[in-house]
Amino acid sequence: MAHSVYGLIDPRNQRLFYIGYSSKLSDRLVAHHNTGSNDCWSALVMKELEDLDLRVEHCILGEFDSKKEALELEKKLIRLLPNTVNLIGKSSDAYKFMMMKKRMIALSLVEMSD
Repeated sequence: MAHSVYGLIDPRNQRLFYIGYSSKLSDRLVAHHNTGSNDCWSALVMKELEDLDLRVEHCILGEFDSKKEALELEKKLIRLLPNTVNLIGKSSDAYKFMMMKKRMIALSLVEMSD
């Protein structure tokens, strides 16, 4: 089984905005498009891009036989790329802002359906 480290690329500037790990990459990439996923900050970026009719690209940054090696690379890349949304911890102000934005999007959708 391959353990993949991948990046999601913002098509507006061709920069990585998310670094991830998965042993089932195709399933994980589909999950990123679900704006209701638990990974709310990447889902919010995905929603924003989809609203602009832009498609997020992905790239494989490494494939390993060992889960441990894959997770080590993921951790290193997240540290090296400080502008990824991975770095938003649940106690940070950035996380609180993203949760507020997510609620605002949800409220907008409810209002639109009324």
